Amino acid sequence: EETQRQKVERKKEEVKKRSRKGVGAENSSRLT
Repeated sequence: EETQRQKVERKKEEVKKRSRKGVGAENSSRLT
């Protein structure tokens, strides 16, 4: 089972990976 906090942390990591590749950089600001 996952806490809400863990879900948020994982989402942040996914956004970081996408931003590093140059994909979804615009989306990262929208998700925060």
